Amino acid sequence: MPFWSQVMSRNRFQLLLRVLHFADNTETTEDRLYKIRPVLDHFIKLLEDHYVPDKNVCIDESMILWRSRLFFRQYIRNKKHKYGIKLYELCESAGMVLKIKVYCGKSEPTENDLGHAASVVLHLMEKYLDKGYVLYTDNFYNSVGLTNNMTARKTYICGTLRSNRKGNPKYVVSKKLKKSECIWQRRKSVIVCKWKDKREVLTISNLHKVQMVEVRNKNGKVSMKPNIIKDYNARMPGIDQSDQMLSYYSALRKTIRWPKKIALHILELYIHNAYLLFRKSTGSKIKSLKFREMFVSTLLGDKMPTYNRVQRGDFHYLEAIPPTEEKQRPTRACRVCTSKKVQRETRYFCPVCEENPALCVENCFKYYHLN
Repeated sequence: MPFWSQVMSRNRFQLLLRVLHFADNTETTEDRLYKIRPVLDHFIKLLEDHYVPDKNVCIDESMILWRSRLFFRQYIRNKKHKYGIKLYELCESAGMVLKIKVYCGKSEPTENDLGHAASVVLHLMEKYLDKGYVLYTDNFYNSVGLTNNMTARKTYICGTLRSNRKGNPKYVVSKKLKKSECIWQRRKSVIVCKWKDKREVLTISNLHKVQMVEVRNKNGKVSMKPNIIKDYNARMPGIDQSDQMLSYYSALRKTIRWPKKIALHILELYIHNAYLLFRKSTGSKIKSLKFREMFVSTLLGDKMPTYNRVQRGDFHYLEAIPPTEEKQRPTRACRVCTSKKVQRETRYFCPVCEENPALCVENCFKYYHLN
């Protein structure tokens, strides 16, 4: 943006970024995220208090790039940033980020006996249970036990399922299918379905009655799929869309320490959510970059501060002695060294002083102007 230099100098920006803190470092705490806890809690509370999500939401992982030493650094093969800090995110299907949880290692306590993945789901959905929301998750989270738990909390859940999960129906898991075949088994409200296309896909839902429906791909080819898989594919990509949009104008840099990286990522989520809300409320198709420019201009206000730049002639500085016909790199005796009866030549002089004295760079320039 062309007005950055009118608002803040580069040195001031770097200074503010270096001293940027969000918590008191002198306080003792066992919270591994204490340095950015106020920022994280404020983001979550703001969304929970002031925004009502759409009916369909999804949970998936996101990554903040980090390749340096960090004992809870993770590796996820299918992400753009394969190494980094893992975030569990609750999103709308359209990409609006509702809640995040930072993974801080295996020592984190679980809220129930269903395991870590189910504990993450219940934590992220805490404020949205008993309200009839439809949650889409992948096979990392899903299990029969979690689906029963969500049914008891009046919440629908749908997604892919790992074949080795506890409570899976053995008949469905072990059955060998031919291409396009589909089988399922229901117990009360929970249905486990297996369908084979290029490979076998196991799904679970407490929302659907299994039906084969037509699905048209990008090339216009029509195929038959279970409605569970069709809905899952349509509603699950919210977090991937969010990550893609955030990657276009990322503020993260290699030299920033990991707590600040998380805090800056949360700031990016604020802007991302604001962009989606603006488009949703106004019907505008404004581009993300244009919205960011409008956003910054609004924060700065109409009257941006201006600073009087020091003119070149108002301060003293060193300049190289111009070349002559005889010498390409001429030198002269240093004024300060000569006064101390030291023979030393220098290539620089002060063009602001009356006599244009030649001065050494290291100490003589400062000594001459202060004395």
